[in-house]
Amino acid sequence: AALHSRATNMSLRATVCNLAGEIVVGPSEFQRPVLGSQLRSWLRAVVSRHFRLAHGHHLVVEKPLHIGELDEEEVLLNIVFLQNLCVVTWGFRHSGGDSSAVAHRLAAGVTSIT
Repeated sequence: AALHSRATNMSLRATVCNLAGEIVVGPSEFQRPVLGSQLRSWLRAVVSRHFRLAHGHHLVVEKPLHIGELDEEEVLLNIVFLQNLCVVTWGFRHSGGDSSAVAHRLAAGVTSIT
């Protein structure tokens, strides 16, 4: 829920909740524009697990975070904790399903598959 106030307010109060709606961190004040890297650094200082941070339907990344109008002074972010995940491939060898040539690249550190 956003609180609305004066359009001259250049700060933003951020609260981070898990998917159950429980507050994990915050609220904390930031100066606009708020960078995704700034928010993630703030969280890394208190959260030791791997996570993804989202605002609405968007992952929070390095770009400046544009949240609502300038009169919005509070924002709710969602944190998703990541577990140790693995990549599983399957399919027929003659149809591209054999991943043995790239298995070493899929063993660890995969951040996305396109």
